[in-house]
Amino acid sequence: METTRPTETTHPTETTRPTETPRPEYRVIGTRPIRHDGFDKVTGRAKYGADYTFPGMLHGKVLRSPHAHARIVSINYEKALQLPGVKAVVTSKDLPELRDGSASAGESRVNPRFLSSNVLAREKVLYNGHAIAAVAAVSTHIAEEALALIEVEYELLPPVLSVDQAMEPDAEILIPALRTRESPDKPTNVADHVQFKRGDLKDGFKDADYVAESELRTAMVHQGYIEPHNAVAIQSSDGHVTIYCSTQGPFEIRGMTGAVLGLSPSTIKIVPAEIGLAALEGLEALFQSFFAPLQLGFDGAQLATALTRFALGLGSRGHCEVFTLQLGLFEQQVAFALRF
Repeated sequence: METTRPTETTHPTETTRPTETPRPEYRVIGTRPIRHDGFDKVTGRAKYGADYTFPGMLHGKVLRSPHAHARIVSINYEKALQLPGVKAVVTSKDLPELRDGSASAGESRVNPRFLSSNVLAREKVLYNGHAIAAVAAVSTHIAEEALALIEVEYELLPPVLSVDQAMEPDAEILIPALRTRESPDKPTNVADHVQFKRGDLKDGFKDADYVAESELRTAMVHQGYIEPHNAVAIQSSDGHVTIYCSTQGPFEIRGMTGAVLGLSPSTIKIVPAEIGLAALEGLEALFQSFFAPLQLGFDGAQLATALTRFALGLGSRGHCEVFTLQLGLFEQQVAFALRF
């Protein structure tokens, strides 16, 4: 006797799964590749810039401002130079005078003139922790003793403590030479005004069905990566210099070092060491590590500089930020207006 199988009925409440396309197999995507530097980092074998040592190497320390905003009246470091073991003391007067310009700094560009003033303060200090002088000595302990012998006279100025305060019409001007394209003849605390535009924002918000606004603020922070800012600089008799430092951007470091110190990049060799975070930081220690060899001027002069965690917190902090976000949404179309 012949039998027939009942017909299967698909109920409306059930959904049928589409046939899944088999995923292609990749060699890297979707896998967990081995980090080849991981073992050395967790066992302490990784060599960062501060781990390099050379015979007769000098050690650098930095004197920092205790004030948020002040004019530097005078710096007297004669007593520091007389301390046995101290080889050099440098201030911004030992750096070349630079004109306004533009130098590559990773994903952005910087003005070498302002960068130089941040490495060692010129005329004014702009924040608590601003570097004023650097000492080179035969040991870190002697360099720290020498810092205490440097006498600095300040004329205190009103501090600017927030982004909102800095942009007030009557705000205290931090850098008198700073200008913007909108106000080329008026001093300002606004470093730059960058706009990216597409479409008509005014009409977009006017026609939007819903408009939401919000203000976001971030605090001043430091990334807290594994290694401190560090650099070891070695100068030869022909004027060439080799710098060991923790960096992922050796060409940017070479270019900025040449710009700040008035040297040809062809005379500078950067040897990248291990890094704990992909951030273009450590410029202060880098430049200051080269001051003493530059001033001493003899073959083989070398100096190591590594900032302490406390110094990192003072002199190398991520800026606080304020974002004002405005978003316009439409019900009947996939479109929006955005301003921030």
